[in-house]
Amino acid sequence: MKQPGGGQVFGGNLHDIDIRGTAVQPTALLKLLVTASDNNMLQISLRSLWLDGNQWTDKHLEQLGSMLADKDLTVLSLACCNHLQPASGYMTDSTLNRWAERMRFSRLRELNLSGHHKITAHGLANLLQQTPKLEALICRGAINIFTSSSPSSVTSMMKRLGLLRKKRSLRIVDLRDCELDTQSRELVHSHLMDGKSPLTVLL
Repeated sequence: MKQPGGGQVFGGNLHDIDIRGTAVQPTALLKLLVTASDNNMLQISLRSLWLDGNQWTDKHLEQLGSMLADKDLTVLSLACCNHLQPASGYMTDSTLNRWAERMRFSRLRELNLSGHHKITAHGLANLLQQTPKLEALICRGAINIFTSSSPSSVTSMMKRLGLLRKKRSLRIVDLRDCELDTQSRELVHSHLMDGKSPLTVLL
């Protein structure tokens, strides 16, 4: 990385990335991170990561996941710019399952997957097993979490959220625009809305 005087900076620490609303493409960011890391220009130890979910495919996210120091990450936002637009996000359960297998988000506090229409309760339930300190889950417009998931997968996901609620880490669950039917709403109420914990649920 160039200094104003033309020199280079080595050994810096990269803790936060926010490229929402920019023209930065996934391939460009990934190439920069790989180059910086390989040349010892940066120590990548991310605490917060804010990306435009509309642009990131499973392939991009798998490559990104291999770079993350997941033990340090506290905020992960892959929200799509327009979460109500059909097919706005490319992420699928494939990414969620791979991350659940390979990573433990032991410090993650906030997870935003709004607009990813292809993810389901099955993939989300798997990932939630690796987020013991999660405080906020935001999945606005992720309609397949309920409409294209098996009842057992939805129940498993709600049980995982229920356990986080009982541990009193979970503070907010935002499922607005997810097209919940009556049965799904009843399931959410039974697992999360008993009035015994300071949890805000938005439907």
